[in-house]
Amino acid sequence: MDKKKCNTTAEAPNVPASTPSIQLGVWRILLQKESPLDFQKQWSNLFSTISLIHRFATEIFHLGPWLFISFIVSKVWTGIESALLLYLSSRILTIVSRASAESSLAMLTLPSVQVEVGLTKGQVHAIAIFSAVAARLICVAIVAVMKWWR
Repeated sequence: MDKKKCNTTAEAPNVPASTPSIQLGVWRILLQKESPLDFQKQWSNLFSTISLIHRFATEIFHLGPWLFISFIVSKVWTGIESALLLYLSSRILTIVSRASAESSLAMLTLPSVQVEVGLTKGQVHAIAIFSAVAARLICVAIVAVMKWWR
């Protein structure tokens, strides 16, 4: 159907003959030669790119502000959800092990046994554990809703 053919001669006006081109059907595509590394040009390209991204973001925001905000919140949440869940799990274990460390038996045991000692002795802070577990459950529910929404 369409044949790709590399043509190194240029027939258009104001185009050097050494400019490489590709013929795609009726279209002739001119290829740019790689230029040497120029930091000033790269900085100017960076600033023009940032301004284009800003313009693009503002146009998207004006088309659908609530969708844009929910998209950004979703992406931020995706980045922090695993760290937040890990923190909440660690908080539960810290509360239980802190209560077990207060007992005299826990001082003689291994750290992995401290959690079990706190549970068997009944010396855990029930309100602190309940609030930590509730926070973890709420966070897990939000994670599930966000994964379903994506």
